[in-house]
Amino acid sequence: MLATPRNIVVYSILALCLLVAAPTSIAGPNVSAQSDFDNLNLAPLIEYHVDSSNKNHQRITSLPDDVWVHSEVSNLAFGFTSATIWFRFQVTNQSSANEELLLQMAYARFDSIGVYLHRDGDFSVLRSGSDHAFDKRAIAHRNHLFPIDLDQGESASVFIRARTSGAFNFPLSLWNKEPFYENDQNLQLLHGAYFGVWLLVVIFNVVLYSAIRHKALAGFLGIIFSIGMYQITTLGIGITQIWDRYPDLYDIMIVLSLSLAILSLGWLCEHLLNLKEDNPIRSRVLHAVTYPAILGIIAYPIFATGVFPFLLALTIPASCVVMTLSIRSAIQGNRLGLYSSIAFSTLLIGLVLRALNRFEVIPNNFLTEHALPTGFIEMIVTLSFSIAAEYRRQSKLQQKEILLAQESLEPGQASSDLEHMVSERTVELEDTLAEPSQVNETLREINTMDAVTGIKNRHYFEEVFRGGGGGASREQYPVSVLLMDIDHFKKVNDNYGHLAGDECLRAVANTISTTIKRPADILARYGGEEFVAVLPYIENDNAMSFANQIRERIEASTYIADGHEINVTMSIGVCTVTPTETDEQKMSSLRQILLFTKQRTRVETKYVTRGSL
Repeated sequence: MLATPRNIVVYSILALCLLVAAPTSIAGPNVSAQSDFDNLNLAPLIEYHVDSSNKNHQRITSLPDDVWVHSEVSNLAFGFTSATIWFRFQVTNQSSANEELLLQMAYARFDSIGVYLHRDGDFSVLRSGSDHAFDKRAIAHRNHLFPIDLDQGESASVFIRARTSGAFNFPLSLWNKEPFYENDQNLQLLHGAYFGVWLLVVIFNVVLYSAIRHKALAGFLGIIFSIGMYQITTLGIGITQIWDRYPDLYDIMIVLSLSLAILSLGWLCEHLLNLKEDNPIRSRVLHAVTYPAILGIIAYPIFATGVFPFLLALTIPASCVVMTLSIRSAIQGNRLGLYSSIAFSTLLIGLVLRALNRFEVIPNNFLTEHALPTGFIEMIVTLSFSIAAEYRRQSKLQQKEILLAQESLEPGQASSDLEHMVSERTVELEDTLAEPSQVNETLREINTMDAVTGIKNRHYFEEVFRGGGGGASREQYPVSVLLMDIDHFKKVNDNYGHLAGDECLRAVANTISTTIKRPADILARYGGEEFVAVLPYIENDNAMSFANQIRERIEASTYIADGHEINVTMSIGVCTVTPTETDEQKMSSLRQILLFTKQRTRVETKYVTRGSL
């Protein structure tokens, strides 16, 4: 085409139009900063453009106005998108003085933000986000802050380039500097109180778990830790100490904490409501909505950008199933089901609201941002004290049953009834053991064992001591008897409880067994804290030597019973019966050493003969 004068005029007019249009694109919607304002929500005041071709700043500023979309919502959220999104607006200082303004994007977990400030034909760039070093930020803060200083009547055009691999939430606001730092200080105090409660509850439940060792409590600890860590990372707390130094750990921690929260929630619900035994079908349904969280951990190194949306979506069915199971269990009369329904309600509502907000189903507001941390605190406090109260109630109920059982028996009645019951049971078993068989022999052996200590019982000893001397009479060998009594054992039961006392008796019996270990020797529990040993072929000095060995080993031992360290001492009476003595004479000797152990006032070993006391 020839460059005629007419064409030159046309081109000149077109070039002039482009020059006029360019500032219009740069300007964007105007935001006024008045002298009395504290902060402005910029979401409904700005325009945005979804950049699918990753344009640079120069091309963006030259785009025509019709490609920009005016935001009409109060909260900017675009779900999960890999696109770059640009925002623009113009800010004008209409106050009577110079203003120090702060542009804040209050969602800490964001990859990259670039702010381009245009003033009088020149521009400057400020950057923030996890893709950039923390020390390169314009202002060191857990959120993304950009200073905008304007003289009186001055204007500036602002372009913002934003891109992230996570949820694209963009709560953008413009603050006056002084009100911002006052509000931020109050917010830090709130966060301090929030995580102070979190830390106290973690410590409380660690101590509680060391005492109870219940599987449900392990799941509860997992929930407390994981959701607390999720809140710490999403709020940007610790960004200067940890996340800036290890940026890859930031995203990994979010995925791990969310996965662990889902798995712990399922573990807690299953063991708290005892679903595996009471209702296997419900247990499998719970596994179906919680176990997929393991896939998120496995898939993160391969498909990092898709893991977080997957886990966030998984919280919705998991929360609904857990809440349904808890309510059904509560209706069926399960006290822990009632506790869990109350405790889980606000937490699960908070989880669902957070997930729906991140997927743009519901808008971002005060409720969606604070329902989860509020529900979290309510859950851990309620469930901590509920579990502790239930454990205390069960312990008191168990102690009450033991006391009632003890009070129902008069002094000496319990031992007498037990001996009578064992005697009746022995007669019954002896009637059934007429026909020799391996089963009957096993039953006979069981009938001679003491249920607490696992050694022979008193009935077996008396049967051997009275009638078992026939072999000694025929072969003319002596038999020594040791009657052993643990000193002041009642204090062990009173101070540590009967369960600890039983464990202590078993440990003492085991210590005695390591000394009396010949095949012909017999060790039995005589009653209460008393033990008796029958030592064939042993008399006088040798019997005393055995007794002293036993006593010294007992005194040197420290027994662990029900978590308590217990030391005991023992007094031992020793006598030797001869083959020529009658059963009545043997029992007389036994009564003599029994009397010795009852009357002694100090730890000792004594050889006792009839008539010596």
